[in-house]
Amino acid sequence: MGWISTIVVLNDFLHEIGKDPTFGQRVERAVLSLYETKPQDIGHYGCAIETHHNDGIIPVLVGHGRGSALEVSVPWDSKDPEMELLLRLAHKRGYTLRKKPARK
Repeated sequence: MGWISTIVVLNDFLHEIGKDPTFGQRVERAVLSLYETKPQDIGHYGCAIETHHNDGIIPVLVGHGRGSALEVSVPWDSKDPEMELLLRLAHKRGYTLRKKPARK
């Protein structure tokens, strides 16, 4: 199905991005760099965070103009991908989850 990438764009710079004829080239370089190194800045406009195969779901934390993939993936055909991600994240960090008891 192909690959997809997560990119953070700082909205405060949209007026500059719209005028920047090299923005697409910067995005291309930043995404290609993900295959070899860590995330690369796209100038002061933001950064490319991660890339993964389109058949998976990757949770990404974003804030302060940066982001990071949590390195846990589930397939799109999971019965409940949100719950499966939550369980995998907890397990990776040494936690278990249990459902709250029903109210009486």
